[in-house]
Amino acid sequence: MDPRKRVITELNRRIAERGVEVSTQLERLGDYLANQAEDSFSDPSFLELHRHVKELRRRLPASRQQVRRIMQCMEKNADLEERIKAAAEQYVELQNATESVCEEIGRAAYASLGDGPAEQKEQLDQLFAKVARQEKELQALVEDQDRNRTTMRTGNLLKIIGEAGRSFFIRSAVNFKRKAVSRAYAEAGRQLCESPLAEEPGDASLRSRMAPYYDNKKKLEELASETEQLRKQQSELREELKELGAEKSYQRKLREIERQIQKTETDLQESCRKLGELFRASPVRSYVTDPEVKKRLALAAQAEKASEGYRKQVGRIEAAIQIDALDSQARAMQDKIEKLTREIRSRQQEVRALEKRIREGEDKKEALLKIRGSEQTLLELEEGEEEENDS
Repeated sequence: MDPRKRVITELNRRIAERGVEVSTQLERLGDYLANQAEDSFSDPSFLELHRHVKELRRRLPASRQQVRRIMQCMEKNADLEERIKAAAEQYVELQNATESVCEEIGRAAYASLGDGPAEQKEQLDQLFAKVARQEKELQALVEDQDRNRTTMRTGNLLKIIGEAGRSFFIRSAVNFKRKAVSRAYAEAGRQLCESPLAEEPGDASLRSRMAPYYDNKKKLEELASETEQLRKQQSELREELKELGAEKSYQRKLREIERQIQKTETDLQESCRKLGELFRASPVRSYVTDPEVKKRLALAAQAEKASEGYRKQVGRIEAAIQIDALDSQARAMQDKIEKLTREIRSRQQEVRALEKRIREGEDKKEALLKIRGSEQTLLELEEGEEEENDS
């Protein structure tokens, strides 16, 4: 690559840098002037830009605060979601544990139905009526299952085949009924813990079994209250996100705001630069001696001067390149002229040779014409020769 072109590339880079520097200094000048009192200026165009810059400055902090608040709301909402999820999992675990405790209490109380006073026994009988019914139904199914097994062990082939399908049905019914019995015990145990019977003197071991129930109940109430508070906070956050316009898709809203911020920042930079250009074109007398104004104008002028010097150098180098190109073009054309001249000389020699051959041909033709004579008598025969030919 021609080293001069590399220098031009470097100079163009410096010109671009100085162009940016000029824009930056004028932008800073405009930014400084926008901070000055509006009544310091009288030019309508300047005043319009001055107000526009102040309006853009007012918008930016509000937009940035909106972005920050949306992010804060989403972070807090994510935290609330985790806490609600953890509370829900803990709640389910406690419910399952409480269910087991209630079933244990129900079984223990059912086993000791006959140990208390008659009045208490009557109340417990009513409380455990469902348990008694479920236990009776379970016992009947278990006995039916035992008979089925006996038949399958001792019966003939036809009975064994017939009882095989029924065995599956009975086994499923027994499993289902056992779960129903467990639920009935748990329900009776819970009702017992919530009834006045739980406060009456009785079996000390049974009362000790009830203690975990009350502990779990208290924890479940606390978890429910905590979850309610968390959901209330989450609802408040959603309302705030709705006010911020981010209730459906916060990411889309953030992108929209970021685009607005970028557009506003670009507009602000451009407006400040224009403000600086307007001042440079028509300086306001009261600010001509201002140190900041002088500094920005001097730096812009310095950058422009350097840029102009670089442009002149680029022009000189390009002129040198064009001169070389013209010289090369001239040499190429001169070479072509010389080649064509040689070709012309060669063709002239050929022309002279051909002309000579033409003259020689003409001379020979003249001699032959004399020998030929007249064309009219060229084919005539003499009379003496014709008679000889006839004889």
